[in-house]
Order: sequence, then structure tokens, then C-alpha cells
Amino acid sequence: MSLIIGVGDEIIQFLIVIFFIIILYLLANYFYFSLPQRIHITQLPIVESVRAELATTTATSTATTETTETTETTSATRSEGSDICPVCYDQLRCKTVTNCDHFFCGICIIAVWRHRHLSAINCPICRRNLTLLIAQPTTEESADPEIQQALSQISLFNRRFSNEPVSFWQRIQDMPALLNSFFRELSNPALLFRWLFNIRVIIIIFSIFGYILLPFDILPEQSLGLLGFIDDLIVVFCLLFYFALIIRNVISSRTFS
Repeated sequence: MSLIIGVGDEIIQFLIVIFFIIILYLLANYFYFSLPQRIHITQLPIVESVRAELATTTATSTATTETTETTETTSATRSEGSDICPVCYDQLRCKTVTNCDHFFCGICIIAVWRHRHLSAINCPICRRNLTLLIAQPTTEESADPEIQQALSQISLFNRRFSNEPVSFWQRIQDMPALLNSFFRELSNPALLFRWLFNIRVIIIIFSIFGYILLPFDILPEQSLGLLGFIDDLIVVFCLLFYFALIIRNVISSRTFS
């Protein structure tokens, strides 16, 4: 007898599995973002040069200068909390998320790019190849001329590198950052309606729930038990993978006015 009248036990079991996966995902995100962002030791020379440039052009605080002096004796200088930029040690301005899900000031990460003469760069924290910068400026920041210049540079970076060929494994590694950015944007009503009117997003959402709710299964749960969920998880993963590609295309073509 079904636990819920009209709903098959296999659907209930699948929803329970998905629920626990979501809980594990949220917990992993919580612990990940609670960790301090540390500049990788191999990236310290570049970051220190950028800090010196920023200090001379934007009058960085003396606290930043003092902390910069200590980086030579530590393999990983850290900033407390995800709202602090690991480059300038200040509150994030024009919060920008990389495809590896690390946070920087938009101005700071663009300064790192300029330091490399506008060529491809690696993340200062994890050294992964950067192919996408996801800017999340506030309304007040968007009116700042300095931020506007950084946003135009971010758009240029995305147009130049977002379509670079990367491995399938890197596409999978980029999925958490892209999905996290999508869920963050859902809190913004203007961006929410923009996503809801994207027909591909609607198709994927209905495809996921449609496959779960349809009685047809490649591997039936009634005879295989938990192993019967493998095909469901594969289908959901493939749809989320394609969803991440859509998010990448939308963000990379985004312009700021």
C-alpha cells in the first residue's frame, strides 16, 4: 500500500533521496564558504604586485599595507569570511564570483587580469583556469564610475574566454558555481522574471519533474530497489549539466549599462 494515496512509493523514495542530496549540498556549501579564502603560494607574487598597484592608485588603507608585508612569511594569507576580498582585504565591492566559486572585488580580479597583460589567468586561490567572471554589483555600486569600468572589463573578459574549449571534467567542476549563481539571482525579482521567461529553463525544469513523475523507468525501482534510482540520477545530472551550460551562455553574453 502506498504511503500517499495516488503517489507511487518509488516517487516518494526518489524525492527523499533528492531531499538528502540537497541537504548535503547545502551543508557542503555552508562549510565551504565558512572557510577563509587563502591565496595560493604560487600566486602570491602576482597578487602582491596587484596590491601594490591598487595601493598607489586607490589609496588602500594602512591595514592592507601592513598585512601585505606579512604575506612573505606565510604560505597562504587569509581573509576572514566570504564577504572579504582576499586580494585587497576589504569588504567586497562589486562582488565577482569566478567559475571555481571564489569571491573577489570586481576591480581586484580585473587588476590581476591586467597584470597578466589581458592574457588567460588562473584563480589566485585554487589556480584553476578562469573562464568566467560572474559580477553581482548592488544598485548603488552600478552607479559608481569605477565599478562601471570594472563591469565593462568583466564583460570583455567573458566574451574573450567563456567560449574557450575546456575539458568535460572542468565543465563538471564549474557546475556548482554556475548553479549557485543562478540560485542567488533568484532573490532578485528583476533577474528572477528574466530567468522564468527563458524557454530553455522552463523546458529543463519540466523535463526533470516530468521524468520523476512519469511511471516509465529505464531501471524500474520496483524490481531493483535503490539501484533503480541510478537512471533517475543520471537523467537529472545530464539535465543540470545542460542547465549549467545555459547559465554560462546567459552570463557570458550579459552586458552592463
